Amino acid sequence: MPNTVLVDTGFLIALFDVGDAKHESAKQVLADVLSPNLARLVTVWPAVVETCFFLNPRGKIAFLEWIHRGALRLRHIEVSDIPAVSGIIEQFRESRIGLSECHFGSNFAHASSI
Repeated sequence: MPNTVLVDTGFLIALFDVGDAKHESAKQVLADVLSPNLARLVTVWPAVVETCFFLNPRGKIAFLEWIHRGALRLRHIEVSDIPAVSGIIEQFRESRIGLSECHFGSNFAHASSI
């Protein structure tokens, strides 16, 4: 079974924004991870929303079609995740941590559900 790689907004923007300074690097990372089927990519809906916010219409369409083809799995935020997410927000209150990052953190406790 392949490993799970959690991907966040920054990587996804770099992958789908050809003008991003890290675009080529993101493409290479993707090729390195996916070509030998080493890992499956997972993210959460907040990262999808954030990524779409920063992409132009062409990038948004490409990104959403990529998800639809199954290249990226989505982990849903369940009501039962809220205490863990809230705890992470409290722990990192000074850093203005985002919902995506908190949810990724809470997923380490629920790794079998990804």
